[in-house]
Amino acid sequence: PRPRVPAPRCRPVALRSLSMVSPAPDLHDVEIPEHVPAVVLASSVVFPYDVVSVQVSKPQGLRLLEQNPGDSVIVACLFPKDPDTDQLERLTDVLPVGVACRVIHRMKMPNDTIQVVFQGLRRIEAKEVLGADPWMRVRVETVEPREPRGPEIDGLVYRCMEMVDAPRVRVFHRLAQAAAPTACQSTPLCS
Repeated sequence: PRPRVPAPRCRPVALRSLSMVSPAPDLHDVEIPEHVPAVVLASSVVFPYDVVSVQVSKPQGLRLLEQNPGDSVIVACLFPKDPDTDQLERLTDVLPVGVACRVIHRMKMPNDTIQVVFQGLRRIEAKEVLGADPWMRVRVETVEPREPRGPEIDGLVYRCMEMVDAPRVRVFHRLAQAAAPTACQSTPLCS
């Protein structure tokens, strides 16, 4: 038999040795500059507080990412009215509401595209195109989130809840009938 070797003892790591890692700022506290570069996303959607990996292949987006190195670059992610067009130079070419995003990671791919990870910060509205060469730059304003209220909205919410609940109740009754058909016939819910 082999002699038993004691397991190596691990030293506990002091928390202060991890002080090189800075805490991420609260996403709500990140300041959105008034003038930001814009990348137009044709096939992906980014929402505030969402983290999305996107492949950028359009020339303007590639130039923007190549000439603005580093992480934590803030860009406006806008969406085209016509996803098939490559020339996006006017405000009328894009939908007015987009999302301000932080670039958290990027990787150059072998097929001449760049894989980018965006972190959505806040909803923005593009007010003016400041330039389109070598990439689109826009003046933006943040859009404050608003929650619709009122009796009409309350009615719609109630109706949605009924629609979700109805199939569940039907399934419960079918299961009850299958388990004990004679017992279920005597209850008004199963009839």
